[in-house]
Amino acid sequence: MAPGECAGNVQQLCAAKYATPSAWWEFIQCQNAHGRFQVGVPDLTLECAHKAGIEWETGPVGSCAGVDGSGKGEEGIELLRESLLLGQGLGIQKSCTVLINRKKVCVHDGGWKECDGGHEVEDFVKRINDAYEDINAGRQN
Repeated sequence: MAPGECAGNVQQLCAAKYATPSAWWEFIQCQNAHGRFQVGVPDLTLECAHKAGIEWETGPVGSCAGVDGSGKGEEGIELLRESLLLGQGLGIQKSCTVLINRKKVCVHDGGWKECDGGHEVEDFVKRINDAYEDINAGRQN
């Protein structure tokens, strides 16, 4: 585990909850672009929030995660706890487990594993489209 991984998880969960999807994605991409050992570092967090157009110091994302970028906000820590419990309940054991509609479809752990439907972009797109069709046809499991 990278030193700031828990703080980074808190920051990213808060951004997912309060930022627009496009701002959240830009924030994630910015953090990840600096390498996994920088994710969660307060200065980088504030820089990435600014680049993504997230009002960290005065908005709900910063309030959730910690206005100082520390990832120690109470709400954010609770979101992380809930996320961990959800992962445990779904049987997730590896950080990069791909779920579609709460079903494990693939794991990346030094390479792609357990990907019965394939692991290319088009494979994931097909699985997402199939899940969408199932949900809208009332066939959700």
